[in-house]
Amino acid sequence: MNKKFNDANEGFDEIDLRSFFDIFIRNKIIVSSFAVVGFVSSCIYALSIAPVWEGKFQMLLEQKNKSESTLSSISSGLDLLNEAGLGGILGQKNNDLQSELEIIQSPYILNSVFEFVKNEKQKSGEDVKTLRFDDWRTGNITARLIGNTNVMKFSYKDTDKKMIIPILNMTIKEYQNYSLSGN
Repeated sequence: MNKKFNDANEGFDEIDLRSFFDIFIRNKIIVSSFAVVGFVSSCIYALSIAPVWEGKFQMLLEQKNKSESTLSSISSGLDLLNEAGLGGILGQKNNDLQSELEIIQSPYILNSVFEFVKNEKQKSGEDVKTLRFDDWRTGNITARLIGNTNVMKFSYKDTDKKMIIPILNMTIKEYQNYSLSGN
């Protein structure tokens, strides 16, 4: 059995790491110059990009109250688990909470916020002709549920630090107006 193993390995050459490192040692000036150029160009790039600021808030999303009693609204065992807060065990997301996440990110809520952002950026001299709502929302806004809870985490990113708090406050106000309108 050992003979078969040795015969199978005869076709493979051993790698001599010493000769591999000797190549680097002989060409240390070339290798180090590439390292220095890479480091300097990375530093220049890092210093040239604008910093991105992020603001966050968390909000408790309540499910809509149903006029029916709890027992009459439960149609299956899965609904019972969801009502008890154990629906996450089966990997199911609550549709009402997902709907609320979509609503807070929708143009219905965020369009006035988007128009405010466009106006403020235009006042500061930025070109906003190519700025589109979907691109702005995708690049700057994140809304997600925290774990298997009813708590939503909303975050907004921007390169202008002064814009963060007004945008978050405006978003909260628009969502509260939507909630109070009975929708």
